[in-house]
Amino acid sequence: MNQNISHKYSDKEIVEGIIGGNHQITSFFCNDCKGLFIYIHTQICNRSVEVNEIANEIILYLSSNGWSKLRTFDYRSKLITWLTVVTIRYYRKFMSGMIE
Repeated sequence: MNQNISHKYSDKEIVEGIIGGNHQITSFFCNDCKGLFIYIHTQICNRSVEVNEIANEIILYLSSNGWSKLRTFDYRSKLITWLTVVTIRYYRKFMSGMIE
C-alpha cells in the first residue's frame, strides 16, 4: 500500500530523514512526488524521458554534494511546492541542453 509520507511526517522530518538516509522516509520520492515526475514526463519532456529516469535524475541532483540543494529548502513553503519549482526549472534547463 502506497502511503504519502507527507501525511505522516512534517516537512522538517522528511528533509532530515532524507538527508539522514532514513529509507522509510526516502520513499517520499516514490510516493509523494510521483505526480510531479509524471507531469515532467508528459509536459516538459514530451514523454521522451521515462518517469523512473526523471525520478533518479532528480534524486541525484538533490543528493549531490551531501544533499546541498535539498539543504537550501528554508521551510517558507511546503516541501512539495519547493520541490516542484526546483525540479521543473531543472528539467526545463535539462531539456534545452543547458545541463548535460
